[in-house]
Amino acid sequence: MTAARPVDPAHPAGADGLLRSGDDTDWVQHLLQLARVRLGMELSWVSRVEDDTVVVEAVSGAVPDVPLAAGYTSPLGDSYCVRVLDGAAPLVVQDAALDPLTANLPATAEMGIGSYVGVPLQRSSGAVYGTLCCLNRDPDPHLRLRDAQFLQLLADLLMDLLDRGEDRTMQLREDEATRDGVRALIADGGPDMVLQSIHALPDLRIIGYESLARFAAGTPDVWFARAREVGLGVELELAAVANALEHLDQLTDEQFLTVNVSPDVVSHPGLVAVLGRRGLHQLILEITEHEKVDDYLGLREAMDRWRTRGVRFAVDDAGAGYSGMRQLIELRPEMIKLDRSITRGLDADPARFAMATALAAFAREIGSGLVAEGVETASELAKALELRIPLAQGYHLGRPGERRPRVDLTRPRLTA
Repeated sequence: MTAARPVDPAHPAGADGLLRSGDDTDWVQHLLQLARVRLGMELSWVSRVEDDTVVVEAVSGAVPDVPLAAGYTSPLGDSYCVRVLDGAAPLVVQDAALDPLTANLPATAEMGIGSYVGVPLQRSSGAVYGTLCCLNRDPDPHLRLRDAQFLQLLADLLMDLLDRGEDRTMQLREDEATRDGVRALIADGGPDMVLQSIHALPDLRIIGYESLARFAAGTPDVWFARAREVGLGVELELAAVANALEHLDQLTDEQFLTVNVSPDVVSHPGLVAVLGRRGLHQLILEITEHEKVDDYLGLREAMDRWRTRGVRFAVDDAGAGYSGMRQLIELRPEMIKLDRSITRGLDADPARFAMATALAAFAREIGSGLVAEGVETASELAKALELRIPLAQGYHLGRPGERRPRVDLTRPRLTA
Protein backbone atom coordinates (compact mmCIF):
# COMPACT_ATOMS: atom_id res chain seq x y z
CA MET A 1 0.00 0.00 0.00
CA THR A 2 1.45 3.39 -0.96
CA ALA A 3 1.57 6.37 1.36
CA ALA A 4 -2.01 7.22 2.19
CA ARG A 5 -3.82 10.44 1.41
CA PRO A 6 -6.99 11.87 3.02
CA VAL A 7 -10.27 10.65 1.63
CA ASP A 8 -12.73 13.12 0.14
CA PRO A 9 -14.56 14.59 3.18
CA ALA A 10 -17.82 14.49 1.24
CA HIS A 11 -17.49 10.68 1.15
CA PRO A 12 -15.97 9.67 4.49
CA ALA A 13 -14.59 6.20 4.90
CA GLY A 14 -16.97 3.84 6.61
CA ALA A 15 -20.10 5.81 5.71
CA ASP A 16 -21.18 2.99 3.44
CA GLY A 17 -19.12 0.23 5.03
CA LEU A 18 -18.45 -1.45 8.33
CA LEU A 19 -18.59 1.53 10.66
CA ARG A 20 -22.31 2.26 10.56
CA SER A 21 -22.84 2.78 14.28
CA GLY A 22 -21.04 2.93 17.58
CA ASP A 23 -21.75 -0.75 18.18
CA ASP A 24 -20.25 -1.66 14.79
CA THR A 25 -17.13 0.40 15.55
CA ASP A 26 -16.64 -1.42 18.85
CA TRP A 27 -16.91 -4.81 17.19
CA VAL A 28 -14.53 -3.93 14.36
CA GLN A 29 -11.95 -2.52 16.76
CA HIS A 30 -12.26 -5.58 18.98
CA LEU A 31 -11.65 -7.96 16.08
CA LEU A 32 -8.74 -5.88 14.76
CA GLN A 33 -7.09 -5.85 18.17
CA LEU A 34 -7.66 -9.60 18.48
CA ALA A 35 -5.99 -10.15 15.10
CA ARG A 36 -3.02 -7.96 15.96
CA VAL A 37 -2.41 -9.47 19.39
CA ARG A 38 -3.01 -13.08 18.34
CA LEU A 39 -0.59 -12.83 15.42
CA GLY A 40 1.93 -10.72 17.35
CA MET A 41 1.74 -7.86 14.82
CA GLU A 42 2.17 -4.14 15.38
CA LEU A 43 -0.60 -2.94 13.10
CA SER A 44 -3.88 -4.36 11.79
CA TRP A 45 -6.45 -2.71 9.54
CA VAL A 46 -9.46 -3.33 7.39
CA SER A 47 -9.85 -1.70 3.99
CA ARG A 48 -12.59 -1.42 1.41
CA VAL A 49 -12.08 -1.44 -2.35
CA GLU A 50 -13.91 1.26 -4.29
CA ASP A 51 -13.24 1.09 -8.03
CA ASP A 52 -9.46 1.71 -8.30
CA THR A 53 -9.03 2.96 -4.74
CA VAL A 54 -8.38 1.30 -1.38
CA VAL A 55 -10.19 3.02 1.51
CA VAL A 56 -8.92 2.32 5.02
CA GLU A 57 -11.89 1.93 7.35
CA ALA A 58 -10.39 1.05 10.72
CA VAL A 59 -6.93 0.57 12.23
CA SER A 60 -5.65 -1.04 15.43
CA GLY A 61 -2.17 -0.24 16.72
CA ALA A 62 0.32 2.37 15.58
CA VAL A 63 3.68 2.30 13.85
CA PRO A 64 5.89 5.42 13.68
CA ASP A 65 6.25 6.87 10.18
CA VAL A 66 3.46 4.65 8.84
CA PRO A 67 0.64 7.08 7.98
CA LEU A 68 -2.08 4.46 8.03
CA ALA A 69 -5.30 5.65 9.67
CA ALA A 70 -9.03 5.40 9.19
CA GLY A 71 -10.17 7.76 6.48
CA TYR A 72 -7.17 7.46 4.17
CA THR A 73 -6.95 6.08 0.67
CA SER A 74 -4.36 4.79 -1.77
CA PRO A 75 -4.37 3.61 -5.38
CA LEU A 76 -5.44 -0.01 -5.66
CA GLY A 77 -2.80 -0.89 -8.25
CA ASP A 78 0.16 -0.11 -5.96
CA SER A 79 -1.18 -1.94 -2.92
CA TYR A 80 -0.69 -5.30 -1.29
CA CYS A 81 -4.48 -5.39 -1.23
CA VAL A 82 -4.98 -5.98 -4.94
CA ARG A 83 -2.36 -8.72 -4.96
CA VAL A 84 -4.02 -10.51 -2.09
CA LEU A 85 -7.35 -10.30 -3.90
CA ASP A 86 -6.06 -11.58 -7.25
CA GLY A 87 -3.72 -14.17 -5.72
CA ALA A 88 -0.54 -12.51 -7.01
CA ALA A 89 0.91 -12.23 -3.49
CA PRO A 90 1.01 -14.82 -0.72
CA LEU A 91 -1.31 -14.43 2.25
CA VAL A 92 1.67 -14.76 4.59
CA VAL A 93 4.93 -12.89 4.00
CA GLN A 94 7.65 -13.65 6.54
CA ASP A 95 10.17 -11.19 5.07
CA ALA A 96 8.78 -8.69 2.60
CA ALA A 97 12.24 -7.48 1.52
CA LEU A 98 13.34 -11.00 0.52
CA ASP A 99 10.10 -12.31 -0.97
CA PRO A 100 10.32 -11.79 -4.75
CA LEU A 101 6.58 -11.08 -4.98
CA THR A 102 6.73 -8.17 -2.51
CA ALA A 103 10.31 -6.93 -2.47
CA ASN A 104 9.83 -4.45 -5.30
CA LEU A 105 6.38 -3.19 -4.35
CA PRO A 106 6.40 0.53 -3.49
CA ALA A 107 4.40 -0.11 -0.32
CA THR A 108 7.13 -2.40 1.07
CA ALA A 109 9.62 0.44 1.34
CA GLU A 110 7.20 3.33 1.86
CA MET A 111 5.44 1.66 4.80
CA GLY A 112 8.48 -0.18 6.09
CA ILE A 113 6.79 -3.57 5.86
CA GLY A 114 8.93 -6.33 7.31
CA SER A 115 6.30 -9.06 7.58
CA TYR A 116 2.69 -9.22 6.51
CA VAL A 117 -0.49 -11.31 6.71
CA GLY A 118 -3.51 -10.38 4.61
CA VAL A 119 -6.75 -12.10 3.62
CA PRO A 120 -9.65 -11.09 1.39
CA LEU A 121 -12.95 -9.79 2.73
CA GLN A 122 -15.78 -11.34 0.74
CA ARG A 123 -19.50 -10.76 1.12
CA SER A 124 -21.95 -13.61 1.55
CA SER A 125 -23.07 -12.85 -2.01
CA GLY A 126 -19.54 -13.58 -3.25
CA ALA A 127 -18.75 -9.93 -3.98
CA VAL A 128 -15.29 -8.71 -2.99
CA TYR A 129 -15.31 -6.09 -0.24
CA GLY A 130 -11.63 -5.51 0.56
CA THR A 131 -8.94 -6.96 2.82
CA LEU A 132 -8.05 -7.56 6.45
CA CYS A 133 -4.32 -7.13 6.97
CA CYS A 134 -1.61 -7.08 9.65
CA LEU A 135 2.03 -5.93 9.45
CA ASN A 136 5.24 -5.73 11.42
CA ARG A 137 8.24 -3.55 10.65
CA ASP A 138 10.50 -6.53 11.27
CA PRO A 139 10.54 -9.87 9.49
CA ASP A 140 8.86 -12.73 11.35
CA PRO A 141 10.00 -16.25 10.43
CA HIS A 142 7.39 -17.78 12.74
CA LEU A 143 4.39 -16.71 10.64
CA ARG A 144 2.59 -19.66 9.09
CA LEU A 145 -0.44 -20.39 6.92
CA ARG A 146 -2.43 -21.09 10.08
CA ASP A 147 -2.08 -17.39 10.93
CA ALA A 148 -3.77 -16.49 7.65
CA GLN A 149 -6.45 -19.07 8.38
CA PHE A 150 -7.12 -17.47 11.76
CA LEU A 151 -7.22 -14.04 10.13
CA GLN A 152 -9.67 -15.38 7.53
CA LEU A 153 -11.96 -16.51 10.34
CA LEU A 154 -11.98 -12.96 11.71
CA ALA A 155 -12.54 -11.62 8.19
CA ASP A 156 -15.61 -13.82 7.82
CA LEU A 157 -16.91 -12.51 11.15
CA LEU A 158 -16.42 -8.95 9.93
CA MET A 159 -18.36 -9.66 6.77
CA ASP A 160 -21.15 -11.25 8.76
CA LEU A 161 -21.23 -8.08 10.86
CA LEU A 162 -21.44 -5.98 7.71
CA ASP A 163 -24.22 -8.10 6.21
CA ARG A 164 -26.22 -7.90 9.42
CA GLY A 165 -25.65 -4.16 9.65
CA GLU A 166 -26.77 -3.59 6.08
CA ASP A 167 -29.81 -5.79 6.61
CA ARG A 168 -30.62 -3.74 9.70
CA THR A 169 -30.13 -0.48 7.84
CA MET A 170 -32.26 -1.67 4.93
CA GLN A 171 -34.99 -2.77 7.33
CA LEU A 172 -34.93 0.62 9.04
CA ARG A 173 -35.25 2.35 5.67
CA GLU A 174 -38.08 0.05 4.62
CA ASP A 175 -39.85 0.65 7.92
CA GLU A 176 -39.56 4.41 7.55
CA ALA A 177 -40.85 4.19 3.98
CA THR A 178 -43.78 2.14 5.26
CA ARG A 179 -44.52 4.73 7.96
CA ASP A 180 -44.43 7.49 5.36
CA GLY A 181 -46.75 5.49 3.10
CA VAL A 182 -49.27 4.74 5.84
CA ARG A 183 -49.28 8.32 7.10
CA ALA A 184 -49.70 9.67 3.56
CA LEU A 185 -52.55 7.25 2.89
CA ILE A 186 -54.38 8.31 6.05
CA ALA A 187 -53.74 12.01 5.37
CA ASP A 188 -55.21 11.53 1.89
CA GLY A 189 -58.42 10.09 3.34
CA GLY A 190 -57.61 6.42 2.90
CA PRO A 191 -58.09 3.59 2.96
CA ASP A 192 -61.00 3.18 0.57
CA MET A 193 -63.79 0.98 1.91
CA VAL A 194 -66.07 -1.25 -0.16
CA LEU A 195 -69.11 -3.24 0.92
CA GLN A 196 -69.81 -6.95 0.58
CA SER A 197 -73.34 -8.09 1.23
CA ILE A 198 -74.36 -10.48 4.01
CA HIS A 199 -77.56 -12.40 3.32
CA ALA A 200 -80.23 -13.85 5.56
CA LEU A 201 -81.16 -17.46 4.92
CA PRO A 202 -83.27 -18.91 3.52
CA ASP A 203 -84.83 -15.89 1.78
CA LEU A 204 -81.44 -14.40 0.72
CA ARG A 205 -82.40 -10.82 1.53
CA ILE A 206 -79.48 -8.50 2.27
CA ILE A 207 -79.41 -8.12 6.04
CA GLY A 208 -76.07 -6.36 6.32
CA TYR A 209 -72.71 -5.53 4.81
CA GLU A 210 -69.08 -6.04 5.69
CA SER A 211 -66.92 -2.98 5.05
CA LEU A 212 -63.59 -4.05 3.54
CA ALA A 213 -60.47 -1.93 3.06
CA ARG A 214 -58.98 -1.59 -0.40
CA PHE A 215 -55.67 -0.10 -1.51
CA ALA A 216 -54.46 1.17 -4.87
CA ALA A 217 -51.45 -1.16 -4.70
CA GLY A 218 -50.96 -4.15 -2.44
CA THR A 219 -53.37 -6.36 -0.57
CA PRO A 220 -55.15 -5.33 2.64
CA ASP A 221 -53.50 -8.05 4.72
CA VAL A 222 -50.04 -6.83 3.71
CA TRP A 223 -50.90 -3.18 4.41
CA PHE A 224 -52.28 -3.89 7.87
CA ALA A 225 -49.49 -6.33 8.74
CA ARG A 226 -46.76 -3.86 7.74
CA ALA A 227 -48.53 -1.03 9.55
CA ARG A 228 -48.56 -3.14 12.71
CA GLU A 229 -44.87 -3.95 12.30
CA VAL A 230 -43.92 -0.25 12.22
CA GLY A 231 -46.22 0.80 15.05
CA LEU A 232 -49.04 2.30 12.96
CA GLY A 233 -51.46 -0.61 12.95
CA VAL A 234 -53.96 1.05 15.28
CA GLU A 235 -53.85 4.31 13.32
CA LEU A 236 -54.57 2.53 10.03
CA GLU A 237 -57.38 0.49 11.55
CA LEU A 238 -58.99 3.58 13.08
CA ALA A 239 -58.86 5.31 9.70
CA ALA A 240 -60.57 2.29 8.14
CA VAL A 241 -63.28 2.32 10.82
CA ALA A 242 -63.86 6.05 10.33
CA ASN A 243 -64.27 5.58 6.58
CA ALA A 244 -66.51 2.55 7.05
CA LEU A 245 -68.90 4.57 9.21
CA GLU A 246 -69.70 6.74 6.21
CA HIS A 247 -71.70 3.78 4.87
CA LEU A 248 -74.06 3.70 7.86
CA ASP A 249 -76.34 6.32 6.34
CA GLN A 250 -76.84 4.08 3.27
CA LEU A 251 -78.32 1.21 5.28
CA THR A 252 -81.95 0.48 5.95
CA ASP A 253 -83.04 0.32 9.57
CA GLU A 254 -82.91 -3.48 9.65
CA GLN A 255 -79.41 -3.74 8.17
CA PHE A 256 -76.09 -3.80 10.01
CA LEU A 257 -72.51 -2.92 9.09
CA THR A 258 -69.48 -4.96 10.15
CA VAL A 259 -65.89 -3.69 10.12
CA ASN A 260 -62.72 -5.50 11.10
CA VAL A 261 -60.75 -4.37 14.14
CA SER A 262 -57.98 -5.90 16.22
CA PRO A 263 -58.34 -6.39 19.98
CA ASP A 264 -55.96 -3.45 20.49
CA VAL A 265 -58.35 -1.10 18.69
CA VAL A 266 -61.34 -2.23 20.76
CA SER A 267 -59.50 -1.08 23.89
CA HIS A 268 -57.88 2.00 22.35
CA PRO A 269 -59.06 5.49 23.38
CA GLY A 270 -58.83 6.57 19.75
CA LEU A 271 -61.90 4.48 18.98
CA VAL A 272 -63.96 6.78 21.20
CA ALA A 273 -63.03 9.74 19.04
CA VAL A 274 -63.80 7.84 15.83
CA LEU A 275 -67.20 6.54 16.89
CA GLY A 276 -68.20 9.78 18.59
CA ARG A 277 -71.71 10.10 19.98
CA ARG A 278 -73.62 8.70 17.01
CA GLY A 279 -76.07 5.86 17.38
CA LEU A 280 -74.19 2.61 17.02
CA HIS A 281 -76.91 -0.05 17.12
CA GLN A 282 -76.23 -0.99 13.47
CA LEU A 283 -72.47 -1.37 13.97
CA ILE A 284 -70.79 -4.74 14.50
CA LEU A 285 -67.06 -4.72 15.24
CA GLU A 286 -65.54 -7.86 13.79
CA ILE A 287 -62.58 -8.89 15.94
CA THR A 288 -59.64 -10.30 14.04
CA GLU A 289 -56.75 -11.68 16.04
CA HIS A 290 -53.38 -10.81 14.50
CA GLU A 291 -51.48 -11.29 17.72
CA LYS A 292 -52.10 -13.33 20.84
CA VAL A 293 -54.60 -11.79 23.24
CA ASP A 294 -52.88 -11.62 26.62
CA ASP A 295 -55.68 -9.92 28.53
CA TYR A 296 -59.08 -11.39 27.76
CA LEU A 297 -60.55 -9.82 30.88
CA GLY A 298 -59.51 -6.33 29.77
CA LEU A 299 -60.83 -6.99 26.26
CA ARG A 300 -64.20 -8.20 27.58
CA GLU A 301 -64.49 -5.10 29.77
CA ALA A 302 -63.82 -2.86 26.77
CA MET A 303 -66.39 -4.77 24.72
CA ASP A 304 -68.98 -4.42 27.46
CA ARG A 305 -68.44 -0.65 27.57
CA TRP A 306 -69.15 -0.46 23.84
CA ARG A 307 -72.16 -2.73 24.18
CA THR A 308 -73.78 -0.10 26.39
CA ARG A 309 -73.54 2.18 23.33
CA GLY A 310 -75.28 -0.38 21.12
CA VAL A 311 -72.19 -1.86 19.46
CA ARG A 312 -72.25 -5.60 18.80
CA PHE A 313 -69.27 -7.87 18.21
CA ALA A 314 -68.37 -10.67 15.84
CA VAL A 315 -65.49 -13.13 15.98
CA ASP A 316 -63.86 -13.80 12.62
CA ASP A 317 -62.30 -17.02 11.31
CA ALA A 318 -64.13 -19.33 13.72
CA GLY A 319 -62.84 -22.86 13.47
CA ALA A 320 -59.49 -21.83 11.99
CA GLY A 321 -57.42 -22.68 15.06
CA TYR A 322 -57.11 -22.87 18.82
CA SER A 323 -56.97 -19.12 19.37
CA GLY A 324 -60.14 -18.63 17.31
CA MET A 325 -61.97 -21.24 19.37
CA ARG A 326 -60.79 -19.63 22.59
CA GLN A 327 -62.16 -16.28 21.41
CA LEU A 328 -65.59 -17.84 21.09
CA ILE A 329 -65.46 -19.11 24.66
CA GLU A 330 -63.97 -15.97 26.21
CA LEU A 331 -65.76 -13.21 24.28
CA ARG A 332 -69.29 -14.59 23.71
CA PRO A 333 -69.83 -12.55 20.53
CA GLU A 334 -73.21 -11.64 19.10
CA MET A 335 -72.04 -12.98 15.72
CA ILE A 336 -69.69 -15.79 14.70
CA LYS A 337 -68.17 -15.91 11.22
CA LEU A 338 -67.43 -19.42 10.04
CA ASP A 339 -63.96 -19.42 8.49
CA ARG A 340 -63.91 -19.74 4.73
CA SER A 341 -61.51 -22.68 5.01
CA ILE A 342 -64.46 -24.63 6.45
CA THR A 343 -67.11 -23.23 4.11
CA ARG A 344 -65.02 -23.99 1.04
CA GLY A 345 -65.76 -27.61 0.17
CA LEU A 346 -68.53 -27.85 2.77
CA ASP A 347 -70.62 -29.72 0.21
CA ALA A 348 -67.98 -32.37 -0.49
CA ASP A 349 -65.95 -32.89 2.69
CA PRO A 350 -67.54 -34.73 5.64
CA ALA A 351 -64.95 -33.30 8.05
CA ARG A 352 -65.78 -29.72 7.09
CA PHE A 353 -69.47 -30.50 7.31
CA ALA A 354 -68.97 -31.95 10.80
CA MET A 355 -67.04 -28.89 11.97
CA ALA A 356 -69.70 -26.56 10.57
CA THR A 357 -72.41 -28.65 12.26
CA ALA A 358 -70.67 -28.29 15.62
CA LEU A 359 -70.18 -24.54 15.27
CA ALA A 360 -73.78 -24.05 14.14
CA ALA A 361 -74.98 -25.88 17.26
CA PHE A 362 -72.59 -23.87 19.45
CA ALA A 363 -73.81 -20.57 17.99
CA ARG A 364 -77.45 -21.51 18.57
CA GLU A 365 -76.67 -22.59 22.14
CA ILE A 366 -75.08 -19.25 23.12
CA GLY A 367 -77.49 -17.13 21.08
CA SER A 368 -75.02 -15.92 18.46
CA GLY A 369 -75.77 -15.42 14.79
CA LEU A 370 -73.61 -17.58 12.52
CA VAL A 371 -72.33 -16.40 9.13
CA ALA A 372 -71.11 -18.89 6.55
CA GLU A 373 -68.28 -16.81 5.09
CA GLY A 374 -66.75 -17.50 1.68
CA VAL A 375 -69.76 -19.14 0.01
CA GLU A 376 -68.72 -19.47 -3.63
CA THR A 377 -71.06 -22.10 -5.08
CA ALA A 378 -74.73 -22.96 -5.04
CA SER A 379 -73.98 -26.35 -3.49
CA GLU A 380 -72.06 -24.72 -0.61
CA LEU A 381 -75.04 -22.44 -0.06
CA ALA A 382 -77.37 -25.45 -0.08
CA LYS A 383 -75.28 -27.13 2.63
CA ALA A 384 -75.38 -23.96 4.74
CA LEU A 385 -79.17 -24.05 4.47
CA GLU A 386 -79.20 -27.72 5.42
CA LEU A 387 -77.31 -26.82 8.61
CA ARG A 388 -79.80 -24.03 9.35
CA ILE A 389 -77.01 -21.45 9.30
CA PRO A 390 -78.89 -18.12 9.42
CA LEU A 391 -76.49 -15.90 7.44
CA ALA A 392 -74.18 -16.26 4.45
CA GLN A 393 -71.59 -14.17 2.65
CA GLY A 394 -69.39 -14.83 -0.37
CA TYR A 395 -68.78 -14.35 -4.07
CA HIS A 396 -71.75 -16.55 -4.98
CA LEU A 397 -74.02 -14.01 -3.27
CA GLY A 398 -72.21 -10.74 -3.87
CA ARG A 399 -68.69 -9.51 -4.51
CA PRO A 400 -67.14 -6.59 -2.60
CA GLY A 401 -68.35 -3.34 -4.11
CA GLU A 402 -71.60 -4.74 -5.46
CA ARG A 403 -74.82 -3.36 -4.02
CA ARG A 404 -77.09 -5.99 -5.54
CA PRO A 405 -77.07 -9.74 -4.89
CA ARG A 406 -75.66 -12.02 -7.59
CA VAL A 407 -78.33 -14.69 -7.07
CA ASP A 408 -81.68 -14.32 -8.83
CA LEU A 409 -84.21 -13.44 -6.14
CA THR A 410 -87.09 -13.85 -8.58
CA ARG A 411 -86.57 -17.61 -8.57
CA PRO A 412 -88.23 -19.80 -5.92
CA ARG A 413 -86.55 -19.28 -2.57
CA LEU A 414 -84.47 -22.03 -1.09
CA THR A 415 -85.77 -23.67 2.03
CA ALA A 416 -83.94 -25.64 4.65
